[in-house]
Amino acid sequence: TFIAGDRDAVVPFALTRRLFDAWPGPKRLIVVAGADHNDAELVAGQAVIDAVRDAADAPGSRGDGA
Repeated sequence: TFIAGDRDAVVPFALTRRLFDAWPGPKRLIVVAGADHNDAELVAGQAVIDAVRDAADAPGSRGDGA
């Protein structure tokens, strides 16, 4: 799961998109509107928490003991 702010000044969204497009296999991109690099949880707290929880619970993730 990739989580990115569309106003990220550290890792521009275009670079995040390139990394996402190049990553093989199942993936999910969550774009937090109006968020910079370190404030996604401030802009969309519950959405970010849910996305991280879903990624951790996904089959094959480290969150499921695999």
